[in-house]
Amino acid sequence: MALSAGTRLGPYEILARIGAGGMGEVYKARDTRLDRVVAVKVAKAQFTERFEREARAVAALNHPNISTLYDIGPNYLVMEFIEGAPIKAPLPLDRAFPLAIQIVDALDAAHTKGVVHRDLKPGNVLITREGRVKILDFGLALMASLPARTEDETLTMPITDPGTTVGTVAYMSPEQARGQPLDARTDLWSFGVMLYELATGARPFQGATTATTFESILNQAPAPVHERNPKIPAELERIVDRLLEKDREIRYQSAADLRADLKRAERDSSGVSIAAAPPKRAKWKIGIAALGAVLLAAAGGFYLWQRAHAAPLTDKDVLVLADFTNTTGDPVFDGTLREALAVGLEESPFLKIMDDQEAAQTLQLMGRSTKDRITNDIAHEICIRTGEKATIGGAIASLGKTYAITLLAANCQTGATLAREQVEAEDKEHVLKAVGAGAAAVRAKLGESLRSIQTNDPFGGGRQLTTTSLEAFQAYAQGYERAIQGSSREAIPFFQRATELDPNFASAYRIEGIQYGNLGQVQRREELLKKAFGLIDRVSERERLDILGNYYWRVTGELDKAIDIFQQEARSYPHWWGPPNALGIIYPQMGDQEKGLQEDQEALRLVPGILSYGNVIVAFRRLGRFDEAKAVAEQAFARKLDAPLIHSELLRIAYDQGDLAAAQKEIEWFAGRPEEFQALGIQAANARTQGQLRKAESLLQQSAELRRRGLKAPAGIEQAAAFVQADLGNCGPLRALGFARVVPPIADNPVAAVGTETTFAQCGETAPAERLAEEAARLRPLDTLLNGLYLPELRAAIEMGRNEPEKAIEFLKPARQYERGDPYAIHQRGLAFLQAKKGPEAEAEFQKILDLKNPFASGLLRPLSYVGLARSATLAGDHVKAKKAYQDFFALWKDADADIPVLMEARKEYAALQ
Repeated sequence: MALSAGTRLGPYEILARIGAGGMGEVYKARDTRLDRVVAVKVAKAQFTERFEREARAVAALNHPNISTLYDIGPNYLVMEFIEGAPIKAPLPLDRAFPLAIQIVDALDAAHTKGVVHRDLKPGNVLITREGRVKILDFGLALMASLPARTEDETLTMPITDPGTTVGTVAYMSPEQARGQPLDARTDLWSFGVMLYELATGARPFQGATTATTFESILNQAPAPVHERNPKIPAELERIVDRLLEKDREIRYQSAADLRADLKRAERDSSGVSIAAAPPKRAKWKIGIAALGAVLLAAAGGFYLWQRAHAAPLTDKDVLVLADFTNTTGDPVFDGTLREALAVGLEESPFLKIMDDQEAAQTLQLMGRSTKDRITNDIAHEICIRTGEKATIGGAIASLGKTYAITLLAANCQTGATLAREQVEAEDKEHVLKAVGAGAAAVRAKLGESLRSIQTNDPFGGGRQLTTTSLEAFQAYAQGYERAIQGSSREAIPFFQRATELDPNFASAYRIEGIQYGNLGQVQRREELLKKAFGLIDRVSERERLDILGNYYWRVTGELDKAIDIFQQEARSYPHWWGPPNALGIIYPQMGDQEKGLQEDQEALRLVPGILSYGNVIVAFRRLGRFDEAKAVAEQAFARKLDAPLIHSELLRIAYDQGDLAAAQKEIEWFAGRPEEFQALGIQAANARTQGQLRKAESLLQQSAELRRRGLKAPAGIEQAAAFVQADLGNCGPLRALGFARVVPPIADNPVAAVGTETTFAQCGETAPAERLAEEAARLRPLDTLLNGLYLPELRAAIEMGRNEPEKAIEFLKPARQYERGDPYAIHQRGLAFLQAKKGPEAEAEFQKILDLKNPFASGLLRPLSYVGLARSATLAGDHVKAKKAYQDFFALWKDADADIPVLMEARKEYAALQ
C-alpha cells in the first residue's frame, strides 16, 4: 500500500510518492530533525533482507557521483534526494565525454570497494541541475570478491539463486544473461551499451522479446558506431567496441583503464580538455572569457595546434625523466627535484617512468658516464635511442622568496607538447609540495583519473607529506641512487641523514632497513622496518603497500600476507617493478620455483636491468633449465650488461653441468676484480660437494681475505668448517670450539639461530635445542617458514637424537609444502625413515634429492643422499641398488679428503656387500 503525504517513518515525514521498483517504493520526504529533503525507499516485506544488503553495499561508497545513504530503518533506506533527470541519448561529444567520465569515476570507486552495480542503465543515472552525474539504485548491487585497492576485505552477497538473471535486459552483459557469476566487468559492458546509445541514439542490442534481445546480446555484433553516427571519432568507436566484447577476458578489465582511454579520446576529439558544463554566468563575464580566449589564441596558437595534433600517450608508453634546470643557485635542488618528480609520477598506476638503471645503460651506449646529469637534450636522445614516446622534465627559478616550477612532457619523436604545468612555492619548505601538485596536474593532463591521482598522491590529497624536509629528501635521493647500484654500505649514511632531518620519514627507514638486511644485520633491519610500519599513516598508498609488504615479509615472516600485499600493489601499480621483484624471491622460498620465475620475468619486462636479468637467470638455474638461463645471460651481454651477478650464475651452471672449461672461463673473468671473492666462495662450495674440505677451507680463507681487503680472515671460517664436518657426521671440531661460542643470539636472527641449533641437535646437544625451539616459536609465532619448515627440522633433529624417528617423521609433515625451496627437510626425512628401519620410504626421500635438476644447489646433500640411498637399499635387501649408489658416491668423491668419516664408513659398508 502506498504511503500518503504526512505519514511518518521514524523522523521522516512523507511528502510525495516519486517512484516504484521491483523491491519497493520511493518517496520524497522531510527529515524533521535536520529539516532537509531526502528520498526514502520503502521495502516490500519479502525484500527486507535484500534491503539490508543494499544498505551495506551503498554504505561502503562515498563518492560525489553516487547517491549517498543517510540512514536505515526497519524496512526503509534514507537516501540523498536528487533533483535531476535521467541521462538522455544522443548527446553531443562535448557533453557526452564529461558525463561518461563521471560515470566511470563512480564505477571505479564502487569496484574498488568490491561493489558491482549490476543494473547500470540510463534510468539509474541522473544529471543534476549543475550538470553532475548521480548513479542511483544499488538495489541490485553485489558485494563481490574483487581486488579491493583501498580496503582490507570485501563481502560476498549472493542475492539471486544460481542460474537466475537480474537487471534490465537491454543492458545485461552476456555473462549476466547466462546467469553466470559476475564481477566488475559486467558493469563495464552495461556502460558500453549506454555509451553506444549516447553516441548514436540507438541501443546496440534490441529485440521484440526478452528472448530475442538475449539472442542479440549473446550471439550478434551491433551495427558499427560510425554507420549510425559518422561524426564519432575512431578512438571512441574503439573504446565502445572493446567495452562490448562478449568475452570479458578481452573487455576492459577495470574502470581506471577505461577512464584513461576516455580522457585521451576527449582530449583528441577537441584539442583541449572539456569539463562538465559550468553553471550559467553573467553575460559580461562570458564576454571577458571570450576576449581572454582570443588573446590566448593569438599568443599561443602554435601550442594549441601541437596539443590538437599530439599523438595520445598510452599506458604502454615510457617517459624518460630529465633533471631539473636549476637557476636558483641553490644546490639543494640538484637531483632532489628530479627524484621528487619521479616519486610523484611513479605513484601513478597509469604512467611508467624509465628506470634509472636502463637510463644509465643507454648513457653508456652513448659513450657517456653513468653519473652524467640527464639534461633535457640527453633525455631526448635517450628517448630516441630506446624508441620510447616522451620525455618529461622541469625547471625551477627563484622569484624573490618564492619559487616558480615548470613541468613539461613532450613527444620525443615529434616534439609535440603533451602536458605543461607551472606551479609556485611560497618558500623553500613548500617546494616539494609544489612539485607534487605539478606532478598530479601533469598526470591528469596525460589521462589519469582524478580519483586515481587523489588516491596515489605522496605530496598532497589531504594526507601528510612523505617528508616535509627538502634536505631530508635530498639525502634520501642520494642514498637511493647508491642503493639501486647495489652499494648498501655507501647508501646507509644518506638514509640515516634523511631520518635525522625528518624523524617521520617512513620510506627512508624502510629502505635503510633493507640495506642493513643486505649486509646480514637482520636485527637492525627489523628495527627500522618496525619504525616505518609505525609511521604508515603518514605515507602515500604505494609507500604504504611497500612498507606493509616488507613488514610482513621480513619482520613477522607472514609470507601469505606479504604475497597478498605485493599482489595488490602489482595490480594497483602495474608499471612498478618492486612487487614482482619481491614475489620472485618469496615464491621460491615457499617452494614454488615456477611462480618465482614468472614474477622475475615480469620484473625484467618492466626494468631490463642487471638485477632483473640476474634474477631470471637464477630462476631458470633453480629449475635446471640451464640453456634458457644461458640464453638470458647472452641477452644481457647484448645490452652491454656485464656484471658479477650474471657471471656468478654462469659459474654455478658450469658446475651443475660438469663443464670445467666453462667454469674456468668464468673464474678467469673474476680474476683481479673487486668481486673475485664471490667466485672463490662458489669454488669453495663446489669443492665441498666433492668432499675436498681442505681445499674448500683454503678457498674460503682467500675469499674472506679479499673481501676484507687484506685483513686477517675472521674466525668464522673455522666455525664454518666445523659445521661442515658436523653435517658429515664428525662433531669433534664443533665440540672443540664450544657450542655456546657459535650460537647467534636468537633475537638477532631467529632463523639463523634455529639452523645452528639443528646442527647441534644432530651432535647430541638436545636440551639447548629444545629451549631455543620454544623461544623461537614465542618470538615469531606467525613466521611462515620458521614454524612450517625450520622449527620442524630442529624438532626432528632433537627426536632423532633421542632415537625417536617416528616422532621426527611426524614433526616433518608441515615441511612438505615448503621443502622444494629447502631440500634439507627431504634429507632429514630420509634419515628418519632410515633410523626407523623403513628402507623403501627412506630410498624415496633420498632419490628426490638426487633427482633435483640443479645438483650444485643441493651442496653436501647430494653426496650424502647417495650414501643414504645405498644404506636404504641395503636395509631393503636390494644389494644391486646399494652397490650402484655407493659407486656413484665414490665417483663424485674420487678426489675427496681420505679422512672424512662418512667416506671411510661408506667404503667399509660397500666392502661388506661384496
